[in-house]
Amino acid sequence: MKFAAIIILTLISASTFQLHNENVIWLTIINQHDEPISSIVKVKVIGGMAELYNETHWIVKSSLNRILIKVYRYDICVGLFNVETDKNYKLKVSVSRMKIETLGNIALKVSLIGTKHYWMITGKTSYTLENMPHGIYEFEIEGTTFRKTIYFDGGTIRIKGEFKVDLKGMLKMLPIIIISTIALELYEAYRKMGSVKLKIKPRIFKINWKKKSKRKIKNLRKMRDKRPKSLAEALLKTET
Repeated sequence: MKFAAIIILTLISASTFQLHNENVIWLTIINQHDEPISSIVKVKVIGGMAELYNETHWIVKSSLNRILIKVYRYDICVGLFNVETDKNYKLKVSVSRMKIETLGNIALKVSLIGTKHYWMITGKTSYTLENMPHGIYEFEIEGTTFRKTIYFDGGTIRIKGEFKVDLKGMLKMLPIIIISTIALELYEAYRKMGSVKLKIKPRIFKINWKKKSKRKIKNLRKMRDKRPKSLAEALLKTET
């Protein structure tokens, strides 16, 4: 019993010592423009635990002397760091501002290859997508055959030239365009009407039965007057 008690006390004291000797690291994650982006990335640690402390800092706890830190943006690893646990760090990752220049009045789909993330941009000649991870992107102009794959590591992407119309793509988009147009027209009509209520008065048709009966009697009299009064007159009418 004494031996078991000694072992338990030793384990408790060892764990307490390890807990008190746990290293705490403060991390600030910045993009390629030296802007803090700690709150929009995920941090994973091999050999420790990481937790978002506030908008600018992550706190990492580990009992090891060295740890491996991985930083993710949109499911893409944008930074891998092997660091010592006796310092605080400002880690610059592969995340940049993406500028896109293209023709106006087109629908451009930007897809991040290897993930489910994509962006739809329409109507302008220039766009800026903030804090995009460096990686492979596919650029597709809806309704055309244009598709282009580019490795992005910062800077401006220019998409210009002539594009062939994809009839199949246009036909696929046609129901969406029609539905959205009808919905917009209905909304505009409803907004113009506001709270105006249409008042429709029922029309009541009155029939003057007295006039109708008088007309009938007059017609019957005319028919009676036309009848032959004698046999000779009837024979005369048949001869004519």
